Amino acid sequence: MLKRPGALLTGVLMAVAVGCSAAPPNSQVGAGTSEPAASAVVSSAAPTGQTASTPVVPEGRKINWDAPLGNAKSTSARAAAKDGALTFTPRTPRFSLAPAAVQVSDPAATPPADRAVAYVYKFPIGADFPTDGRIRVLEYPTSTSEAELEGVAKNPPGPAEDFAVITIAGHPALLVQADGVGRIQYIQSGIMYDITGPSAPTAVVKKLAAQL
Repeated sequence: MLKRPGALLTGVLMAVAVGCSAAPPNSQVGAGTSEPAASAVVSSAAPTGQTASTPVVPEGRKINWDAPLGNAKSTSARAAAKDGALTFTPRTPRFSLAPAAVQVSDPAATPPADRAVAYVYKFPIGADFPTDGRIRVLEYPTSTSEAELEGVAKNPPGPAEDFAVITIAGHPALLVQADGVGRIQYIQSGIMYDITGPSAPTAVVKKLAAQL
């Protein structure tokens, strides 16, 4: 079901239903379309919490890399840390440059358990990012366990070589990769950290994930 080349992370990036009861709110994908809700560990963007029977995200949907949370409020890294609309304290990534944009989900549009913050970075084109320097870091509360995250790699919804468990910040993390593009998700203190980009090399995603 995983399409190549490049479709793993910029097209479908399959949703793996594992019974999350708290996932982030709807995000805008493609040209202003809302992504369908999905109870997911791995999804093409920020889904809403539903039941474990929710189907995978349909093909053809893409993350809006410049505004991952769609029409959600734009803010600053400092304001996001103080924003009372969030039910958790966001952690600004310790990257070498400031985020180009920070979005916090609209408190009027989502229940408190579904609040999320998205950091958008634009790294310069060069050795690390040959074609596209955009990186999206998503943070949101989740009821998914580390064991469930590891279970995705043990029973992957696609080619086994595209899924692996690595260690980030002392926690097991799910690495999804194909055609050199990578995505990492891990959980710390009940918060899901999700990092990827439209053309983010796997090695670079690993390095940046360690700086979250």
